[in-house]
Amino acid sequence: MLSGAGLAEEDWLSSAILLDGYARTTAALARDLDESPATPVQSAEVTGFLHPLLSERDFPVLAAMPAARQYADSSPEPDISYGLDRILDGLEARIAGGTGAQ
Repeated sequence: MLSGAGLAEEDWLSSAILLDGYARTTAALARDLDESPATPVQSAEVTGFLHPLLSERDFPVLAAMPAARQYADSSPEPDISYGLDRILDGLEARIAGGTGAQ
């Protein structure tokens, strides 16, 4: 429970709102994608579109990702987990940083 995590009251309430917002936004996106009549974009099309744009705008690391086939038409679960993990990492750092309960 966030209220017992060592955060100040305004921090745990803000953290709860952050987590709630992430969960709601992620669920809404998944629902919108599931209900969309549009044909899903295939990774080859995304790569063909993004690679030249990212290259010409001098984003070599981002340009290399689709070129290396790191973009895939797969479950969004790894991306959802990644986002949640980064939020939780931030909360953990906040708690460990001693900026907790007052």
